[in-house]
Amino acid sequence: MKIHIKFFLVLMGFSLAPLLVVTVFNNSRIVAVGRMVSADIQENLTRTGAESLLLTARNYAKIILRTKNALETSLIALGSEAERLLQLPPPDLSRVYYADEFDTPGTAPEDFKSNPLYLQLSENQGMAPARVSFDHPVFLLAPGAEKEKVISDIARLTQLNQPLNELMKMMGDVIQWSYISLENGVHMSYPGHGGYPRNYDGRNRPWYRSALDHPTWTLPIVDATTRLVTFTASQKLRASDGSFLGVAGIDILITNVLQESEIAALWSSKMRSFLIEQHLNPDTDMPALKILAQKGYQKKVTGWEADIEMDWLMSPDVERFKKMAGNLHAGISGFDHMPYDDIDAIWAYAAVDDRLSFVVVVPTSVFMQLPDQAGRRIVNLTRDQLWIISLTALGAMCILAAAAYFGAKAITRSLLEISSAADSVAKGDFNVRINMKTGDERDKVIAAFNDMVPRLQDHLRIQNSMQLAHEVQQNLLPRTTPNVKGLDIAGKSIYCDETGGDYYDFLVNGGAGGRTIQIVVGDVSDHGIPSALLMATARSLLRQRSAMGGDIARIVTDVNREFAVDVKESCQFMTLYYMSIDMKNRCVKWVRAGHDPAVLYDPATDAIETLDGRGMALGVDKDWIYDQNERSGLTPGQIIVTGTDGLWEALNNTGEMFSKTKMYHLIREHAGQGARHIMDSILDELDRFKDGERPEDDVTLVVVKVSE
Repeated sequence: MKIHIKFFLVLMGFSLAPLLVVTVFNNSRIVAVGRMVSADIQENLTRTGAESLLLTARNYAKIILRTKNALETSLIALGSEAERLLQLPPPDLSRVYYADEFDTPGTAPEDFKSNPLYLQLSENQGMAPARVSFDHPVFLLAPGAEKEKVISDIARLTQLNQPLNELMKMMGDVIQWSYISLENGVHMSYPGHGGYPRNYDGRNRPWYRSALDHPTWTLPIVDATTRLVTFTASQKLRASDGSFLGVAGIDILITNVLQESEIAALWSSKMRSFLIEQHLNPDTDMPALKILAQKGYQKKVTGWEADIEMDWLMSPDVERFKKMAGNLHAGISGFDHMPYDDIDAIWAYAAVDDRLSFVVVVPTSVFMQLPDQAGRRIVNLTRDQLWIISLTALGAMCILAAAAYFGAKAITRSLLEISSAADSVAKGDFNVRINMKTGDERDKVIAAFNDMVPRLQDHLRIQNSMQLAHEVQQNLLPRTTPNVKGLDIAGKSIYCDETGGDYYDFLVNGGAGGRTIQIVVGDVSDHGIPSALLMATARSLLRQRSAMGGDIARIVTDVNREFAVDVKESCQFMTLYYMSIDMKNRCVKWVRAGHDPAVLYDPATDAIETLDGRGMALGVDKDWIYDQNERSGLTPGQIIVTGTDGLWEALNNTGEMFSKTKMYHLIREHAGQGARHIMDSILDELDRFKDGERPEDDVTLVVVKVSE
């Protein structure tokens, strides 16, 4: 029996009319208060959620841009290597596997096996792992091509197997296929796979016909072997005389572009993401948004030769949609509240570049579940308590007083339990639960509280994910010190925030125990998350370009050209010191890009030499040509030190600067010790100088000692 009925039976004969008046009045006021509280919670939570959704859209727009730039850089490198090999005499032909051998049992390469990172459309229209070979690419001759006439080009292209394998390792699971298709009918794809239609001719594919002399995107199209929707970046190949040889291409799955599984983990499976292209409607001359990528395009696939009819992103709220489209055309990111597919939703949008934008749509109901429940529980709880209090206040007789006393005691105990549990939740304990049975409406309140706690925990999970940014950046720095014969090396970065713009890296040539190492130290302007993103971009560009070889001045020049495109609108830049130590020839080469020069200390003469040179910071002038500097005659005991200005420009609480002079003194004082001891001595002295306070700028230090 409900608690208000129990009290009603006891007090039926006492002041029924006043009781009804008080109850009706109080209930109406409580309903109004509950609705007001619920509305405030809804408004605040919706605003907070929309701002978090906008942050998600901006972050993934940046990820798409970085991925696009990295793929274009990889395509340029692949095309350059293919053009070079096609001009050389053909090597002796090794074992080559053709498309029909991959489809015939017993004739495919030994490593041809299923890989969960490569998917294909199964007969029941579901996703299934595809079989691939990383040891051998697949070759295919177009109809009419004669093997005897093109065998020399096939032999030349077999030399791309190792570069393609390295490209796959660097890009992870981003790339689906990499391929070369020549005008003479030869088609090569990596990793090796089967499934090609009998009449397949790469020269008839959209990515081949639309290729230019620079990376060009064809999107979206259906992959002929897997029947999955992909984006393709392609570029023409030309001989040294400028004649057309064919096309190089790279495929990326549309699912890798949209990142829906990752975003859904943060929000809801009901969310939708879109990659859109900004257009002007030819009928109205108004901004319009064409959908280049969405989850639904895979369902439109009817065959590998059929084109995909692209949709237009629309909303019934015409005025708000026009505002959003206009913002995207102006490069402005933001969020708005308007329907999608007749469902009330929050839209967050951010520009990827001057042509592409990323849009995330989440139903408003995802944000409203918690405040709606909270508002209803507040109204119900307060109404029940006021009903009991009203009945208790009317009692004048002893039996009524006793009933009011015991009833109030029982009610107070349950409220104290709820209050104590709510206080624990406020302190961060989401494991707390209320284990109490009252036999009346309070059981519903307790059940609602126990159900609400894990929902609050889910909404706070996105805040914890921001901490992952720190861990991700730490993983980009070297985890171990390389073993280079004749050198003792140590390096460390200390960030003033959770993420920073300082960067250092070790690139060893010649494998483990090699005699040459390349050391890179960089400093992005400012610090924090924007600088951390640029640091990750620079690291990716440096590692990709360094893996292609060449003198270090050319490497830095090429990286600057690509990096300047990324920072053009932000006006940010990065100083860099790129150093190569060759112990075989006992010399050091370096390129200085606006960074403080390294110093070389020779204990034999007690002289400190500055390894200086000219060079603009990365991102300032994309056409800058960098110079390579060199010093020979490295001898045992010499010490090379490089770092960032956060070390010697650090200030203590009196305004005194740490200075390079103090650093030079420490190098001399500890020159007889190992590289790590020298580095730790300098950083420990910096900590004492700062009196244990956190540095105001990122600090990076690398010490190299010639040991033999």
